[in-house]
Amino acid sequence: MLAATALALSALMLSACSSGKAAPRVAQLSTTPETTTSPNSALHAAGQCLRAHGVPNVPDPVVATDGPAKGEGILDKQALKSYPDSVSIQAITACSAAIAAANIATGSSSTNITQQQLQARLTLARCIRAHGVPNFPDPNPTTGDVTPPPGLTKTSPRILAAIQACPSQAQAAGLSPGES
Repeated sequence: MLAATALALSALMLSACSSGKAAPRVAQLSTTPETTTSPNSALHAAGQCLRAHGVPNVPDPVVATDGPAKGEGILDKQALKSYPDSVSIQAITACSAAIAAANIATGSSSTNITQQQLQARLTLARCIRAHGVPNFPDPNPTTGDVTPPPGLTKTSPRILAAIQACPSQAQAAGLSPGES
């Protein structure tokens, strides 16, 4: 009888030990943080980032429900245009990870300009302003396009001369004279 009691007690101790080991595993699994973010949280995070980086009145991006961008996050381009292009570009660049996580299209489908090219075009615009075209605008933050100031065209002698005075910036921007 004593042997049977000892055997039963040993069995209870073994089962208690093994159940003690299983409990922490379950607890560890239940406390693991969730790694996915909801689409609304990602859109909100992108909006917060943009506001924190110089565009305070830009609303959170939304998901397009129709059109060519259906299902993608979209920014309020009118709100972005209320800021200088250099500010918008800086905010978009600083928030590129949040923008990508929210599946936000930052340019039109026909434009394949990178953030590095946008930065290079911004640097080129500054150089052009410093070399005789003081009212030359910054590039569009989503397309990289530049609309010359009133009275000038992309092939105006003043603009071409300024671009020629900025050869390394023009090359970095992927432009040759006459292509701004």
